[in-house]
Amino acid sequence: MIEAYPDDLQIVLYLAAVEAALDAKDPAFAQRALTAVAPLADAPFARDRLAFLKARFAEAIGQDGEARRTYQQLAETGAPAVAAEATLRSVDLGRATGTMTPEAAIDRLERLTLTWHGEAEAEGLARLGRLYAGTGRWRDAFVTARKANRLFPDHPATRGLHDDTVAVFSALFLSDRGASLGKIEALALFYDFKEFTPVGRQGDEIVRRLADRLVALDLLDAAGDLLQHQVDNRLTGAARASVAARLATVRLMEGEPLKALKVLQNTRLPELPAQIRDARLLLEARALSDLSRTDLALELLDGNTSPEAAHLRGDILWSARRWREAGEAHEALLGTRWRDPGPLTDAERGDVMRAVIGYALAEDPLSLDRLRTKFTPKMAESPDARTFGLVAAPNASGTAAFRSLVRQATSAETLTDFLRAYRARYPESAAPERPKQSPDGAPAPAPEARGAGGPSPG
Repeated sequence: MIEAYPDDLQIVLYLAAVEAALDAKDPAFAQRALTAVAPLADAPFARDRLAFLKARFAEAIGQDGEARRTYQQLAETGAPAVAAEATLRSVDLGRATGTMTPEAAIDRLERLTLTWHGEAEAEGLARLGRLYAGTGRWRDAFVTARKANRLFPDHPATRGLHDDTVAVFSALFLSDRGASLGKIEALALFYDFKEFTPVGRQGDEIVRRLADRLVALDLLDAAGDLLQHQVDNRLTGAARASVAARLATVRLMEGEPLKALKVLQNTRLPELPAQIRDARLLLEARALSDLSRTDLALELLDGNTSPEAAHLRGDILWSARRWREAGEAHEALLGTRWRDPGPLTDAERGDVMRAVIGYALAEDPLSLDRLRTKFTPKMAESPDARTFGLVAAPNASGTAAFRSLVRQATSAETLTDFLRAYRARYPESAAPERPKQSPDGAPAPAPEARGAGGPSPG
């Protein structure tokens, strides 16, 4: 049928047949069509197009060297449309055979996308974006994908590049692939290219990890905004309740207990997994305590016998300056530790000091004497020996040293210790620890254990 058409149409049809045969991996048919069209292709564009298809045929039958030479020649001297296609094929062949470095391929594709517009540009942008990602040039990769989406939104190459870019975006934040990214660089990439955030659980996990990075940079407002958006717009059910608990920890670190309480109340559900329910209850009690609603906070903990609740109960009473009850709560935390072998831990010494200070401030000599009798031997072997002896001594409350120590202890905040214990118990419902600053402005390491809240004179 083709032979019945005029020569100029035969050329178009035969060349299309060659291309279709090569795409279908039918070199025998392609060779017959090439033989038929060769005598007809005498115009410059037709000759270049024929040479390009012959190079593709050579590549298909394994003659890579001949194909590479022809592609290079056409890329330099061929008609513009053919030269653009030859450049793409040259890059593909060079990368497939290992004869072209990623840097050389990027250089060629950058020049192509700057000088040619149309089909080849869309293909070039797709290849360029993948090469940028493969060499760790993340910002260039995302910029290229964005450009392709803007210029060629419906092109198959663009759709493929977009899917690959979303996968790269996820890998940067959810796998070791982005381990080399600094915290600030990672945040900048997210805020600049949020359109590549995947939908569903992966996207939610990326946002949560970014919120953690913001907390680590002490950017609590931004971390809270990210998590608030998730709670308000993306999540439902138990997942929403868990992220709301994480958000509440950020609000508490910000010094915004009312906001923490509101987010917990607004996401309350009648049925939740026990782990999430218990985590939220502790946070709600802590927020109520920080709002000076002591009785309601204690009522919320009624019947909760977990160690975390017991410690929080002591903190609530301490913050409310209900000294006798605070002393009893901290003494109860120690159990029979006074007669068990082994030295006291830092946390246990902190509870002893809180108990003895509480009893001293409550002017409860009987409880003070009981505690002194039980813990003097162990405290005598600890770094807090002098401090304990000072506070536990009869009639010590009238001394200047006692007053100075009490001022330090009672003004110390307990939130850091509470959140550290909370994170250890409920890591999925907690933001990471906020960095501390040393006097010179540099980040300082966080303390490792619960303490009495003040430096020890000993």
